[in-house]
Amino acid sequence: MNDGAGVADRNRYVQTATSEGDSLLAESVGERYTVLEPEELRELELFGWFPPDPDDPIGNFNAMWEPPDVADTAQLLALTLVRVHGLRSPEQLTIKVGETWEDS
Repeated sequence: MNDGAGVADRNRYVQTATSEGDSLLAESVGERYTVLEPEELRELELFGWFPPDPDDPIGNFNAMWEPPDVADTAQLLALTLVRVHGLRSPEQLTIKVGETWEDS
């Protein structure tokens, strides 16, 4: 199951997926889908995101927790939305819960 949050009017988002409760994968949009400034790229890595694998067709930054750490994940997602993706107010936030990439 995937859940995600994005910044309205910008192609900026973070999303999560779980695997039977054993692990939690988080992703932040990569440069295949939006333009990221050098400072934004530095912050993503500083915050703990792993850069996309050049061979991965998705191309998003990622982080993995095994077992899932919901508090740590929430902190990383919130920090990334505000500091990297430009979220300034709750009105800008779009949240999708329980969708898979095939559903959106």
